[in-house]
Amino acid sequence: MEIQRTASIDELFQHVKDYELVLTVDAALADALNARLPKARLQPFAITPKRFVSQQYPAEDLLEERELFLQIIQETELSWKEAATYLADILQCWQETGHLNAITEYEQYDIPAVHTILAVLEHSATIYGHMEHFTWTTVLSIAVINESQFTGLDRQVLPAEYDTIAIHTEDTIALPPFKVFASATDLVAAIVQNITANTADDIAIVVDEQSDYNTLIKSALQYHGIRFYYSQDMTEQHAVRAFLSLMRLALDRDHLLVEHIQPHAQQLGLELPVTEEQKYLKSVAQTNTTAQDCVALLQQLATGTVVESLELYSRQYNADLSLLEQELQQIGLADSTVSHTALNQLDYYLQSFSLPVETGNTGVLIASPHTSLYIDRPIVLYVGMDASWTRDIPEKPWSDAQKHIRKQMQQFTALIQNGEQQHFLVQDTAQNEEVTPCLYFNEILPDPIESFTDPHIQFTRYGSQQTAAADAFAKHNYDVAFAEWEEISQSALNTFVQCPRQVYFDRLVSSADTTPLTKGSVFHEFAELYYNHPSFVKEQLSDIVDMLFSRLQPFLDSEKQAIERTELHIGCQQIMQYIDTLPAAEHPVPAGYERTPSENGVAQQLNKEITSQRTEMWFSNADLGVRGKVDLLQDQDTLIDFKTGAKPSLFSLIRHSHVDLFKDTPNFQAILYLYHHRTVVPDTPLHFTFFHLLDQSQQYLQGDSNVTEAAVTIPYYPWSFHHHLQRQELFDALREATSRRKLLDALGAENFASIMASLQIDRESLYDKKQLVEEYLEPFRNKCATYVSIGRGQDITEKQLHKQATAVLKQLVTHRLSAYFKEDVDAFADFLQEQLARMNQCLYSRFPLDDADLTSRYMNHKDLILPGDHHC
Repeated sequence: MEIQRTASIDELFQHVKDYELVLTVDAALADALNARLPKARLQPFAITPKRFVSQQYPAEDLLEERELFLQIIQETELSWKEAATYLADILQCWQETGHLNAITEYEQYDIPAVHTILAVLEHSATIYGHMEHFTWTTVLSIAVINESQFTGLDRQVLPAEYDTIAIHTEDTIALPPFKVFASATDLVAAIVQNITANTADDIAIVVDEQSDYNTLIKSALQYHGIRFYYSQDMTEQHAVRAFLSLMRLALDRDHLLVEHIQPHAQQLGLELPVTEEQKYLKSVAQTNTTAQDCVALLQQLATGTVVESLELYSRQYNADLSLLEQELQQIGLADSTVSHTALNQLDYYLQSFSLPVETGNTGVLIASPHTSLYIDRPIVLYVGMDASWTRDIPEKPWSDAQKHIRKQMQQFTALIQNGEQQHFLVQDTAQNEEVTPCLYFNEILPDPIESFTDPHIQFTRYGSQQTAAADAFAKHNYDVAFAEWEEISQSALNTFVQCPRQVYFDRLVSSADTTPLTKGSVFHEFAELYYNHPSFVKEQLSDIVDMLFSRLQPFLDSEKQAIERTELHIGCQQIMQYIDTLPAAEHPVPAGYERTPSENGVAQQLNKEITSQRTEMWFSNADLGVRGKVDLLQDQDTLIDFKTGAKPSLFSLIRHSHVDLFKDTPNFQAILYLYHHRTVVPDTPLHFTFFHLLDQSQQYLQGDSNVTEAAVTIPYYPWSFHHHLQRQELFDALREATSRRKLLDALGAENFASIMASLQIDRESLYDKKQLVEEYLEPFRNKCATYVSIGRGQDITEKQLHKQATAVLKQLVTHRLSAYFKEDVDAFADFLQEQLARMNQCLYSRFPLDDADLTSRYMNHKDLILPGDHHC
């Protein structure tokens, strides 16, 4: 891989050392050339045009973009956003063209806001204005390095006569081979392994500041005690970010969860209970002194002026925020009352303008490929070199896209030749996708490259570098037997099928209680209490609801508490009404269920014993590999589960649990429970009912609720659907609609059963009405025709036969998706055994993670996923 060679800093110095002045737009190159002077000079030697002009006016405070913005918002009525946006465009056009008013030549900028800003700039002492109107008063021998990189404003500073020095030579140079690593971790480990405290000052690392590499490299260098420095902005300082974050929390303190304040409290050495992170801070503060201290601090921070809050934060957290305080004074927010408006303005200001912070100048230099051209280090490591290295092209009317591309190509060519040694450290794949090399490679190399491992380029693969950080992340293999899954609950099965890694995370990390879980548990406890003590609950209902609400209150925003209490009252009323509608059980509780010691906190608090063997009953069936808990065993053929969520349709429940039909969000609860229950009560039709206790809330408030409409019951038939097609109850159900009755009456139940027995409809067609009609309408009509007379004045006309036969077939699909049949549960049994085997196999390998899981809103614990860790 050969490219046009760029002159080194030492070569450039030899070219320009005899000149009185050297102009370059690369500040780092100017500093490097000055460092090579044998002795100091009073007058500047190598310098940028902007810095040179500034030095010609030592007595003037020449304004730049940030200072101009402050002046504009003080002198005009423009909003901060208008001022910042149009000022940036004006300055960009000014730099590109070399003339302040050039922007008004473009129609979209010939507007009052732009003219207002131009008026401010015209009467202000700016570095840009002095550059545009600069005139030479002395004659010097001047060398201009890489003039093609100069902007229009830079060119205004150039004298009438000067010599140009090109950075590109007529020679070519071979690029080093790419060093290809399997992961970012291996790449960073290789860097750290080859840097010591003694060699740090000789090394520079060029890495995109927005990439994962940047963070990983800095963390690794810091851990190993290796000095480094980089161009840091104020917004990158932890104390600044933490202050802004805490101030927003202070303003929202009445609606704050414990988990939101936890990181800030830990910095102060305050320990808030992890188990209560989902509760509101104000509720926890009623009984917890640490939470009270946090509330008091937030109250102080939200009261008074911004600078007073800054000083309080600095004292509490022992943070030096003097630079931020200076900026607050400059932009006029220091004495503003703390408010969301003030914080938004401060945040906008910090994000809009670069506020560099000194980070030293010793150790490893970390540079950006977007701002660097020359790097004065003997060893330079280029990390990533992927598409993120390609710079954006300004989409402005005064910008010449082709010119920008040529400049970027020249900069890239020079950048990758820095140092006596160059090392290209890359990955060929990341997140199971091929890494795209920087676009510039395709322009500077004879043959384009699509990958860092293309056959026509040189590369070397490197293995794992885990030993480089062995002391930090030691890994030991222990001969420990895995506790394999023998049984699985419906929730674990749902999760595993949706995202296997989620099951692992749920076992690895426990989650604090959340409002939905707590609400569900109090409703379940109430239902069990009412089933056991209906008269007592009716008499004490108001007090019991208050007791339940006290459990929910810490998780509720103060503004929502009244609504939630009303909802709690409605839910309890609906549970009572629903249980009252249930018929008395005719059979004893079947074997296969047992009751554990009661965990009903409300019953314990009221000193009421739970004696029924029908509520909260557990089953554990090792032979089938399933376990679970039934809310209510109404009778031997009916299981009931109480739900607080929205009521789904029967069809939706069937589709989300059928192994041939489910997609993204399975719900196997009903079919798993019935799979167990059919072994307890064999050869019997069964029912699983979901009672959605809040479904009728609106109707309840209007005095028109019907609790039976809040229930969805899934029947199970211990026979096949093919057999079901021949049963009298299906025939009777089909006759209920007039659109089918004439044909069915003409056929009769016996003939219809005979037709269904001979039709032999395939399984897939029974899930799709359109497919069933397309494939079976003609044979069904033909079979019907053998039993009925067709024609005007006969049993049925040809037109009626076609229409009613179509309606019958469509209704068959509805019945197929309105219940579980024996083959459905049999298929689920096979499916469940496959998933159990998969789960146990994952114990010995890894729990897979698909790309879709990363963007799923159902995926918890995403923070545990490592970069690039998207698959097995």
